[in-house]
Amino acid sequence: KKMEEERKEMALKPRILVLGHADPATGYGRVLSSICRRLAQKYTILQINISSNKAVHDPLNYTIEPAQGVLNEPASQQLVARIEQFQPQLLFLCHDPWLYQFHRQALAAYRDRLKIIFYCPVEGPYRSPAQIAYLAEVDVLVLYTSYGRRLIEDAFEQAALPPTSWPRIAVLPHGIDTQHFFPLHPFTAAGEEERQRNLLRARQILFPHRPELHSAFMLLNANYYRQRKRIDLTVQAFADFIHATPGNIWLYLHVGEQEQKLLELAARLGIRDRVLSTGTAVAERPITDSLLNTIYNACDIGINTATSEGWGLVAFEHAATGAAQIVPAHSACQELWHDHGLLIPLQTRQPPDFQPAELQVGEIHPAELTSLLSLLYQNHAMRQHYSQQAHT
Repeated sequence: KKMEEERKEMALKPRILVLGHADPATGYGRVLSSICRRLAQKYTILQINISSNKAVHDPLNYTIEPAQGVLNEPASQQLVARIEQFQPQLLFLCHDPWLYQFHRQALAAYRDRLKIIFYCPVEGPYRSPAQIAYLAEVDVLVLYTSYGRRLIEDAFEQAALPPTSWPRIAVLPHGIDTQHFFPLHPFTAAGEEERQRNLLRARQILFPHRPELHSAFMLLNANYYRQRKRIDLTVQAFADFIHATPGNIWLYLHVGEQEQKLLELAARLGIRDRVLSTGTAVAERPITDSLLNTIYNACDIGINTATSEGWGLVAFEHAATGAAQIVPAHSACQELWHDHGLLIPLQTRQPPDFQPAELQVGEIHPAELTSLLSLLYQNHAMRQHYSQQAHT
């Protein structure tokens, strides 16, 4: 009887078909899972997981199925099949803008009976308004920042789209689940003592047999490896910093052993023995939220040297543990961190183009990052101030 009542209740709930990541090891996955878990209280949800073809084992109150692909014909066929079978009232996409662009032709047949909400980042200006004008076709476009909204509206205007043809546009920031990312010890207004206990405890967990790390000054770039993130600039600035600054100073990269290019760069710069990576630190353990929170708690300062950002979730997760953040003075970072973190000035020269799809808003100057690292390292009061600002 209870199962029958549940089936009836589900039949009465509006149905949402979700397309996006479900893997909690990615920022997109953590954001979308948090949203869907809450929406499932009022809606019947079916999610197509584009993270991989692996099953998701977390206990959920909605249904997840693996994608048949991302940018291929099986992916398009799967989406159409689920629309036909599930009969959703709403399609909710959460990913980069190209996700809708790939499916727009297949979705054209359903525009009269299927509402589309797209929650997506805008990482920087597009080279041509035509690259983004297709987003005017969705019903509701939700951006992460006011910066992103301005760029979208500018692109629509440059594409000569009348405002009456625009979708409803909203700005909703990402949330941080502080049940997952938090200081290991409670963090108070005077929280330096608690912060030091956090650092020590986390390092004892991660590096139980390396006591030299327990009292180290540790920097973190926890972005995953891709060209836009420019982790190489972090490595370069760190090398200059420790060559000029004696001390027990380390750089932690949240990358696996497979990211040989970064480790080879560190070796060429003479700092390989000062660079830690998740691949060596946690061996074969899965990277759960709990383990990631321990990594965040183990590091004094967070660094981002990407050439563009739509939000920069890593900095917020690390800040939730009370770590000061250094971010580039561009895109979403400038809007979000202008009074709570340190902003790295940009190069005056035009940054190199890596790929047509990779937005290049600005490249930080490694020497400027080196200077900020020296400042925070030597000025304890400033480091404590920005630690508090980040936590706030």
